[in-house]
Amino acid sequence: MKKILIPFAVCMGLAAFGVSADTTVELTLDSPGANVMTDTVNVLELNVSPFIENGNTYVPLSAICDSFGISKYYDSETGLITITKDDKIIEFVVGSTEAGANGSLLALDSPITIQNDEFIVPLRATAENLGYSVEYVASLNTILISDKLNVMTINGYPVSFDEFALYYNINKAAIPTKDVTDEQITEYKAQLKDQLINMLKQNYTLYNNAINGGFGALFQDPSATLQIKEQSDSVYTNYKDITTLKSVIASTMEKSQIASNFSKIIESAVKPADEEINKIYNTDYISAKHILIPIINTETGEALTEDDQKAALKTATEALNKVKKGGDFDALMKEYSKDTGLANYPDGYSFTKGQMTPEFETASYNLKENEVSELVKTSYGYHIIKRTALLPITEDLKSFIQQNLQKEKFSEYLQGVIDKSDIQINEDLINTLN
Repeated sequence: MKKILIPFAVCMGLAAFGVSADTTVELTLDSPGANVMTDTVNVLELNVSPFIENGNTYVPLSAICDSFGISKYYDSETGLITITKDDKIIEFVVGSTEAGANGSLLALDSPITIQNDEFIVPLRATAENLGYSVEYVASLNTILISDKLNVMTINGYPVSFDEFALYYNINKAAIPTKDVTDEQITEYKAQLKDQLINMLKQNYTLYNNAINGGFGALFQDPSATLQIKEQSDSVYTNYKDITTLKSVIASTMEKSQIASNFSKIIESAVKPADEEINKIYNTDYISAKHILIPIINTETGEALTEDDQKAALKTATEALNKVKKGGDFDALMKEYSKDTGLANYPDGYSFTKGQMTPEFETASYNLKENEVSELVKTSYGYHIIKRTALLPITEDLKSFIQQNLQKEKFSEYLQGVIDKSDIQINEDLINTLN
């Protein structure tokens, strides 16, 4: 049997590119080029463009061998192609629909062919049996092949190092570097990594459940595809100092979009009953009306002059004295209050804790029904607050409470799914990012 070793210069075509154990390859369907990313991005010209046939993607073998520096042998007499990488061996035969991969027999949908002096092989059967990950990026019609380790797996689904590094390098730009110690910067980076881990747990749990539940087709929307393409172009342009491939950016956005769409489906499926909404309103909310004498320009938000603020205090004191002498609160509110919402809310506001300024909230909750406060100063001005009976719930408030309940129930659902998931984190790999 005569075996011919493909010339070194062809098989190891990226030696000058510095092929390492950290390589990601970007192929575009029906395009004769490959972007190979190690420390930098280099272009490898292909004699045959990758294509899809009968649902399978086919590529010239050189797209894999030359990108990752893999040896291949060809026996011209038998048509046997042998590909070796460490302890992994794949054997194809030109014209055959059978192949061998690491001691197992593979059935191929189409025979191995030769086009323009290139061996045309099925991408997944070749790359995955060599230990590489393969991912299709719908928005760009591209394929990513990588030998990089994963930073996380969630129920077996991988989170790539490239994706984590993309998030990390973009967000790292917001870490302060002036007037901080090296120890503080290190702590900020550690906090950022923890935040990204938690975010990716949520995103990938949702994404995984969406795909498993058949909701991946949510993304098959031309307008959404175009939006992802435009956004990835923008990120790629704005972060040129971050060495990555555009397909990594688009892939990250696709998964995030599917996860977001799926979360909306889950939230909308959880509809609180009216009884539950009314119970929260009657238990947690109070109503109050007020006279506001502002110490800011209500249009611009800018603080008034010191003299104008003194005049505001004098006016507020005058209004309060009239209230204390038995003046009609509603009539005085119409006369004195400069609250821009008065026209829309003449009977006052219904609110719960955390919605008003702390001073206004504390004073309101400390009042009994129909009791009036002393002057309460906030960043907006001087308030005279009257607590009222709880107003009837409005449709806007009902919708607001419903949305908050849906978000709470969704968070409980998501945390429950995360808690039940098998999540593996490669902290050593994550800590290689500086």
